Amino acid sequence: MSARSFLDTDVLVDTDDASELRKQRQALELYRMCYTRGRAVVSTQVLQEYFVATTRKLGVDPAIARRLGRQLLGAVC
Repeated sequence: MSARSFLDTDVLVDTDDASELRKQRQALELYRMCYTRGRAVVSTQVLQEYFVATTRKLGVDPAIARRLGRQLLGAVC
């Protein structure tokens, strides 16, 4: 059995934060690695926190934030 990886809010928010490109690249690589291998796990609380942080602090369009949330629903623990 493969180990699962819990992705916290900071990792998800960093994937959308272009103000710190190094952190963004690292977060995207971690996200891709976990998600494509079917090892990513997130909680509903993390999804809610991601939505609030990206739409309020980063100015991400709510429709885009919702779309990522829906994609991650398969990884909810």
